[in-house]
Amino acid sequence: METIENFERKQAEDLVRKRVKAVRNFYIHLCIYAVGLAVYVAKQYYGVQFFKPIGDINTFIMVIWTVIIVWDTVKVFVIAMIFGKKWEARKIKELTQNKEQKQIWK
Repeated sequence: METIENFERKQAEDLVRKRVKAVRNFYIHLCIYAVGLAVYVAKQYYGVQFFKPIGDINTFIMVIWTVIIVWDTVKVFVIAMIFGKKWEARKIKELTQNKEQKQIWK
């Protein structure tokens, strides 16, 4: 039984690491987006001139980038609320019970 507990603990640690990495990556992406948005607003509304690559940020790029940020937000936070730890624990329990039941019949 000790090995099963170690496995479950390791699995839980892996899930937590994945979750923390996803949230960290989201915040990094959000910070980069904020800088890009500030450059876009400065260019569009205040006429500030930037060097060539940054000066090419247009409305289409910002709309696409905003959609990606919204999708990341849904993926990291909303789906995590729906399929949170309780859901994961229930699914793990179901799968382990199904595996045990299959082994009994063999």
